[in-house]
Amino acid sequence: MKIAKLSFYGNPNIGLYAYATDRYCLVGRGVADRFISDIEKHLRVPVHRVNIAGTSLIGALVAGNSRCLLLPKIVFDDEIKELEAFGITCRVLNTDLTALGNNIVCNDRGAIISAEYSDDEKKAIEEALGVPAAKMKIGGVDVVGSSVAANQRAGLIHIGASGEEKREVEKMLGISLERTTVNFGNPYVSSGLILNSKGLIMGEPTTTIEVMQIQDAFTE
Repeated sequence: MKIAKLSFYGNPNIGLYAYATDRYCLVGRGVADRFISDIEKHLRVPVHRVNIAGTSLIGALVAGNSRCLLLPKIVFDDEIKELEAFGITCRVLNTDLTALGNNIVCNDRGAIISAEYSDDEKKAIEEALGVPAAKMKIGGVDVVGSSVAANQRAGLIHIGASGEEKREVEKMLGISLERTTVNFGNPYVSSGLILNSKGLIMGEPTTTIEVMQIQDAFTE
C-alpha cells in the first residue's frame, strides 16, 4: 500500500475535498490539476473532478461503498448526471443531516452512522449500501464519519474512542482499527486523509509518530 503526504494550497484537510474507492476518486473542482496526478499515482484509480451542491467539499458531503454513492438532498441535478456519466451508482438520501461524509463511515461489510439519524434514515442507508448499519457516537461526538477512516482491510479511529466503541466499529466494518490522530493532533482522522485499499494520502503536517501509527494500521 502506497503512503504519501499532500496538502492543497497549504490546507492539510485533504479528506474534506476528496472521496475515494477502489475504482475511482472524486475531488472538488477547486483542486488544481497539479494535485490530480499525485492522487492517481498513489491511489491507482482515475480521478474525477466534480462539485456537490456547488461546493468542493466532496469528502464532507458524500459517503458510500463499492455498491453505491450516497448523496445529500442538496445535490444539484446536473451533478448527479455527471456522476452517473462516470459509471457511478448514486442514491440521494433524504435527510437534513446533509454532511453525509461527516456522519457516515462504511465499507462493503457494514456502516456506522450518526445517532442523530432516524430509524427510517438508517433503513434507507442500509438499503442503498446493502450492508447493516449501527447508530452510535464515537469519543462522545455524533460525527462518526469524521472520526473513522477505513477501507476494506483496516482503518483509523478517533483517539478518544472508548474500547467498547472501537470494538463495535471493528465488528460492524469487519476490520481492525488503530487509535491515532492526523495533521499534528487532529482526532478527526478522515478530514486529513484520502484512502482506498490501494493507497493512502495524509496531510503534510502529520507527524512522524502519527505516520508510524498509520503505517502500522494498514500494514498487512
